[in-house]
Amino acid sequence: MIQTLYNKHPHSTIAIVGSGPSALKYSHAEDIGIALNGALNLDADFDYFQGFDIGICARDYFYKNTKPTRIIGVGLAPMDKILYPDATTRSVVRGHTIRETSLGLPTPPHLYFRYEKKTTPNFNRHLQILSAAGNIVVCSIETALIMGADEIHLYGIDLSRRMYFYENVPHGSYIARVSDYVNDQLSMCEDNGVVIKVCRSKDSAIKIGADI
Repeated sequence: MIQTLYNKHPHSTIAIVGSGPSALKYSHAEDIGIALNGALNLDADFDYFQGFDIGICARDYFYKNTKPTRIIGVGLAPMDKILYPDATTRSVVRGHTIRETSLGLPTPPHLYFRYEKKTTPNFNRHLQILSAAGNIVVCSIETALIMGADEIHLYGIDLSRRMYFYENVPHGSYIARVSDYVNDQLSMCEDNGVVIKVCRSKDSAIKIGADI
C-alpha cells in the first residue's frame, strides 16, 4: 500500500521531524513535512504523520493533530480510529508485520504500511515493505524516497539519547545500533544524489549531511 505514494511529491524537499530537542526549530519551510510519533506535540503544520510502535496509540499525542494524512504500520493500524472509524473490534496485529490487516483498507487518504525486520539499508524508491530497524525514522526516510524526495531534512532526530523536546526519558541502549543503521542509510541516499541536511542538537549521533 505504501506504493500509492510513489512519486507523489517528485523532486521535493521533505522534512522528517522526530521528537528530539531540535524538532523545535522546524517551521515547515520545506515542501512536505512528516511528523514522527511525538512530533505531533509541536504547534506546527504537517502533511503526514507516520508511526508503527504499538505503544503510541495510548499516548496523548496520538490524536492531538488529526489533520495530516496518517501513514501507520500495519501492526498498529487496527487501533487507529481515524484509519478505521467504524471498527467494532480492535486488536493490534502482533507478529504479522507483513500481513494485511483483517479490517481491509483504511479510510482515504490515510494508509497503512507493511514492514519487516532488516539489518542493512538499501536505496529503493519502489519498496513495497519498509524496514523495521529499531526506529520509525528508518521507515520515514524510505517513505520520503518513495514520495520522490530529492532532498531530505531531519529535525529532532539526533539518536544520541532518548530525550524528547516535550519530556525527559531514560537513555535507551538500542540507540547506538539504530544510529549506525541510519547513518549508513543516509550515506546511501547521498551516494544516489539525494541531498541530506540535519538540524543537529548537541551530541547528535547523525554524522551524515550538512547542517541546517
